[in-house]
Amino acid sequence: MLAPAGGRVLKKLVAVGSVVLPGDPIAMIAEQDFKLRLRVPERHARFLKAGDKIRVDGAEFGDQTPKSGVIDLVYPQIEDGRVIADATVPGLGEYFVGDRLRVWISGGSRTAFVIPSNYVTTRFGIDYVKIRQADRTIDVPVQRGRDLPSPEFPNGLEILSGIRPGDQLVQP
Repeated sequence: MLAPAGGRVLKKLVAVGSVVLPGDPIAMIAEQDFKLRLRVPERHARFLKAGDKIRVDGAEFGDQTPKSGVIDLVYPQIEDGRVIADATVPGLGEYFVGDRLRVWISGGSRTAFVIPSNYVTTRFGIDYVKIRQADRTIDVPVQRGRDLPSPEFPNGLEILSGIRPGDQLVQP
């Protein structure tokens, strides 16, 4: 006998020694290419669309690096105040089917300064970045925002104030 697909056995449907006929299900198997089923509050439904990027918190699976993925499908129905979407995240690892994970989705867009966090130094409780001006560099105080990791900037940090468009940052 050959199973139609390889993967993890989720449920054994028959007892050992039972009589089975061709076509009878014997086990429920999950393929290794996991899909995330997102149940998002309906207030965020208007922001979800296929192709949007998502981020899965790395601490949820014992890794400090967050993983990125893509929303494949958004179901056009709201159930129990939630919209359902399916997403693919490569390299999720060994999970329990039905496990809960923290997932970051887009809730709209706005312009922001996102820089690598190693460009910020802290002295006496004040955060600074180095900016090139003419033939010298100066330290400029900045106000930190949230950590915003992305595939382009895994250590991305939002800067709320202190820098302007066109400023050239220098790595300390």
